Amino acid sequence: MRKCVIFCLLFLYVGGRLFSDFMSVLDESDALNREGRYELETDVLLSSLETDLTSTQKAEVYWRLSRTAMLRGGEAQQQGEPKTALYAIFEEGEAFGLKAITADPNNHLGYFWAANNVGRWLQVNMGLKALKKARVVRDLYAESIERNPEYALTYFAISQMYAQVPGKPISFGSIDYAVSLARKAVDIHMDSVASEPGQDRFYGYEIELARVLYKRGWSSEKRLGKQGRKERNFDQGDGAFEKNMFYEGTVVLEPVPDRIEARAILHRIIEEIEVAQAPTEYQKAVLGRVAELLERWDE
Repeated sequence: MRKCVIFCLLFLYVGGRLFSDFMSVLDESDALNREGRYELETDVLLSSLETDLTSTQKAEVYWRLSRTAMLRGGEAQQQGEPKTALYAIFEEGEAFGLKAITADPNNHLGYFWAANNVGRWLQVNMGLKALKKARVVRDLYAESIERNPEYALTYFAISQMYAQVPGKPISFGSIDYAVSLARKAVDIHMDSVASEPGQDRFYGYEIELARVLYKRGWSSEKRLGKQGRKERNFDQGDGAFEKNMFYEGTVVLEPVPDRIEARAILHRIIEEIEVAQAPTEYQKAVLGRVAELLERWDE
């Protein structure tokens, strides 16, 4: 009996140490990512795969490898690397994302980062083939949303895609869906900021909403007139992704045109940042982006 107790305690101790060691790898990876040290982060993550990991743990490693591949590809693109090199990096990132999905199909971040890498591949290679592959990106984002319907970044990313991809009959793009998905991203983020003191503000969600609203350009009468059908479509939607394509139908809209709301969103951002006693570099960059948009809309 005593030997059994000792063995159980030893098993728990060793298991706890292994879990602690694995979590330290993930913490190191995330820290290196924030610092932009992507090559070193990749080495740390690849080394961890040489240890005995569970499928769930492998998924955590693989989606991070997918993330850092996309960011390495972005750096390479800024440095003027040839397209062939960029394709290789983004395809590697996609492969890591797919490995994360295989290891743990319930982890939404495998789908999310695989989609991001394919999306960056598309930005390098625009054309008919790219339009066909855009559906792959959409479907990966949709799967990510089904597994975590409250992750704002996925709605933010897929809103951008719907705004950029051509609409019917060429492809599936829809500026109206882009607006609903952007509203969802904003609402998730603002709920998180309200419920979690110290949560960082990411103004990109609101800027994206303003941008797609301005592009849609509906009158007050048109957007209010569409609300009833959108609400019904939201209620009848099959799954979180399909529902949130009509998310705007659940929102109480101001009786103003899209472009008035778009400008109001940007002016709220300006007011919020200007009251800060010492704006951060990020906030200064946001003000610059907002000013650029307003200037363009005034032309």
